Amino acid sequence: KNGFSDKGVRMKQLWLRINWRLLLTIMLWVLAALLIYTIAGWIQSDGKQALFSWKRILINWHGSDPEKIKDASLKLVGGIGAITYLVIRYRERSDAERSDAESKLAAAVQQLGDKDSPTRRIAGVYALIEVSNRYGTEYHQRVVDVLCGYLRSERGHWEDENGTIVSIADPSERDDKFYISVDGAVESTIVGALKENCKKDEMWSECRLDLHNACFVDRVDFRRLCCKGIHARDAFFNQGVLLSNALIDGHLNMSRTIFKNEGVDFSRSIITKICKFNGADFNDCVFKKTQFRGKFDFKNANFPKSLQKKFEGAKFNKAYEAEAKDVDNKFVSLPKIDGLPEGELPPGAEWKDFGRLSHSNSSGIE
Repeated sequence: KNGFSDKGVRMKQLWLRINWRLLLTIMLWVLAALLIYTIAGWIQSDGKQALFSWKRILINWHGSDPEKIKDASLKLVGGIGAITYLVIRYRERSDAERSDAESKLAAAVQQLGDKDSPTRRIAGVYALIEVSNRYGTEYHQRVVDVLCGYLRSERGHWEDENGTIVSIADPSERDDKFYISVDGAVESTIVGALKENCKKDEMWSECRLDLHNACFVDRVDFRRLCCKGIHARDAFFNQGVLLSNALIDGHLNMSRTIFKNEGVDFSRSIITKICKFNGADFNDCVFKKTQFRGKFDFKNANFPKSLQKKFEGAKFNKAYEAEAKDVDNKFVSLPKIDGLPEGELPPGAEWKDFGRLSHSNSSGIE
């Protein structure tokens, strides 16, 4: 009984040690080689048989000449052996590259997490870009997620108008608070990397940016950004954000986001493609309770009709109400929603007096 039990255990261990994926890959390549061998014989046949006759199609698999059969068998065995060797070598090289990529990725993440040296953190950013660039699409979204994760981490502290450090338990408590951070150099490096590599046809243009709850000290320049979505719910842009000429072909969530000081620029963005409307969840494409505390610019940016209720609770700075008009007395800087009159706030939005920014803390939107 113990003998049978031990034998069963050994068989189970042998079964688990077999690399079934590799075995399947080899079998597929062998089948492909056999198919090519069959087609080659069919194409090179003397043409005495009908073109689509089984005898002509399978000409390499029949014959009465023993030497011919022997020669074909030896070539077939040799070909299968060569294919097996090449597949194994390819997998070994692929595994080695993946292991190398993982180790470099881990080292870069460790550099980015260095708390004492901004220089090492910046070096970590470039190391991550190198991993993404060298090891292909498998690492593009992973690297973007790491960089966005860093931006979402706590990199500073909050102060009230008296300069007293305060604790923020919820993003809704950020009103009239100031975010103080000395991590601007690393932040701007990451923002610059995202902008440069999220352009059209660049390596991160198919990625999604998760910036929810992130706090930015400096102005975020995402002009001509091209990506598959931005999740910026509860984000805080201390010096505003530039998204002019952006192409965001995916979900956009900027609900409860605060655009302070220099405001937000969506001018000439392709807003009609800001969500992929074929089966997309419109609840993920919203500006609900968003605060536009500084200047806002939505010139030539048209929102689809389905977004007319996605500005509920949004607040626009009343101090810039007059400046939003052109010579024809139209509000060209407000979001234009298809099917609704131009020059009106989106349904559910309202004007609020946040106070006009002084020249010292705002240079306006470029």
